[in-house]
Amino acid sequence: MTYEDGANLIFGYLDYQVVSTIAEMELLIQSMTIAGASADAIRTYLLYDLQNGGRIFGSFASGVTSATSMGVTSASQIAQMLQYKQEGVRNFKWVTVSKNPCFQCAE
Repeated sequence: MTYEDGANLIFGYLDYQVVSTIAEMELLIQSMTIAGASADAIRTYLLYDLQNGGRIFGSFASGVTSATSMGVTSASQIAQMLQYKQEGVRNFKWVTVSKNPCFQCAE
């Protein structure tokens, strides 16, 4: 994996978060409109959701946080691999510190 691969992964995840949030908003607006809610009521609901980390905007914020965490982890792993490659390391051994590892980690 390269830094560009990692960036593409993160941007893809962020893009997914934006698209899914927009879809959630559109569905909410459509269903509230069909139920007879006014534009002001819909706007008030969306602002409340935004200010209080509700279902729509809370999910978006959580997704951005996850993408950021994934980006930091990916960058760290890529940097490690590049450093190992520069030093000529070709084989790696998985080591776990868990007292109760799964069968894959215990091998």
